[in-house]
Amino acid sequence: MLSDRDYQGRVALGLGFFFLCTSLMPAGFFPLLRLAGFSIDRVKGKAHLTECVEKDIDLGPRATLACLLLSMYHLDIEPDLPRAGDLLVSKLGLQPENVLLHWAGSMLAWRNTCIQQAGELTRTALWCCGEQLGSKAIFLRYELGLFHFVSMSWWSAYNELRYVWDAATSSGHQDDKNFFPYKAIVGTQLAAVAFSLGRDEEAAVLSVESAAAQERFGLLRMEGDFTKVLEIFLRHRARGRSLFAFEVMYFFRQFPKVPTDMLEAIQFRLEDIARPFGEDVARERRRLDGTSGAGAAEALQSPLAEESLVGYASARVVLCVVLFYLGDLDRAMEVVPELSQICSLLPAWSTYLAAHGWYWCGRVLDQCGRRGEALDCLKRGKALKKYPFGITEKMGKMLAQVERAHARSEAAP
Repeated sequence: MLSDRDYQGRVALGLGFFFLCTSLMPAGFFPLLRLAGFSIDRVKGKAHLTECVEKDIDLGPRATLACLLLSMYHLDIEPDLPRAGDLLVSKLGLQPENVLLHWAGSMLAWRNTCIQQAGELTRTALWCCGEQLGSKAIFLRYELGLFHFVSMSWWSAYNELRYVWDAATSSGHQDDKNFFPYKAIVGTQLAAVAFSLGRDEEAAVLSVESAAAQERFGLLRMEGDFTKVLEIFLRHRARGRSLFAFEVMYFFRQFPKVPTDMLEAIQFRLEDIARPFGEDVARERRRLDGTSGAGAAEALQSPLAEESLVGYASARVVLCVVLFYLGDLDRAMEVVPELSQICSLLPAWSTYLAAHGWYWCGRVLDQCGRRGEALDCLKRGKALKKYPFGITEKMGKMLAQVERAHARSEAAP
């Protein structure tokens, strides 16, 4: 027999879940949902879930699920990090070995750029799974591998991502069937780690396997874009392949969630990688002093010069992004003038670097009040078409924003 408390808990969770979910659908669907009998009330949804969590209707799985729904909602949809933290801390005090609560805590820590704490919570969640379930918890292992990845702990990242890749593709666990979507992204990240460890042959194998996984299972555009960039590194970039890991971090939008000390470590590493490429480019420019502009540009497009130029541009683009998120615009402005010139010399197979380079040059110049130069960079970037990780729409919005600001400044007395 179900008690009144149990019925009340079921009703609170169910109503809260449906009210909240229907309210998050596109507004164009609201008339159809109401016609089908669904109620749309986000406030009621949050109230029912809060009732399930805070009134201790049911300290079992329903209260935990309500807590998870509310905390994830306050992480993404209606940002309120203190509220999300209070919900998770209160439930963890009652259920200190609950796997899902520790996982949600790691997401909260990550959102607060506390990568180390996020990794510790993920490891605790794996421990709570126990040996049998922990061997199948590949989502948790993937997140742990990702934390090691952005921390540049390459061997630790390799061990976790290799486990996930083998489990997801059944190449290392023939008797297990583990569901993991977007396998090609894991393969690409593992290849990036392999490059950083000097395991180029393994990265080449992973490139083929990732492309096959994407073709067979994947429908996400990001998968195809990662595969294309990885192919560019294997085909055209024999030197500086460790840069692929940092491009992956950038395209995966990790830098806003990385703490200052880690961003600074990434900055120093990028400067080290860029140094030999920069010396090659400077040496080539000195050799070409006195050559006509067309002749110099043609010489810089030889295969060896191209490789150095692209490697240097890659390191400087990511460095510019890192400096932007560090808030060091003065240092970023030391990078921008040279980077904006290099972008115009890049070969066709590296168009994606030119587009993203000009975009970030434009953003930094705009932040520094040099909107005329920012407009020039953004217009050049917007003119480029058909490249991986296209940002034409994003570039257009930024261009319109800078144009409005520039027009207002020109019209001011």
